[in-house]
Amino acid sequence: MITRQDILPLILCLSQKRYARRMESENYDAKKAKKEFIDFANHILNACQMAPVEEEKYELDGVLCGCFQKDEMYSLADVLEQYLDAENGDDE
Repeated sequence: MITRQDILPLILCLSQKRYARRMESENYDAKKAKKEFIDFANHILNACQMAPVEEEKYELDGVLCGCFQKDEMYSLADVLEQYLDAENGDDE
């Protein structure tokens, strides 16, 4: 059975690629990029009868939404590395 945790990272990657293609002629807008991800994810999650994105409720949702920082859009790998470092108490 497929879960939210299985599909949300894929949705994030697709959303970021779609946004990056359109962004070539525009400046990066973190709020817009994050909103597009959440809207896209919620559309797919709804079709799968799964709970919508809620940063405060689901840890994974918070991690994924953390990819959209003020000045830059980070990959899932970058954010997971930071998350795991913080969880392990590693300081760089």
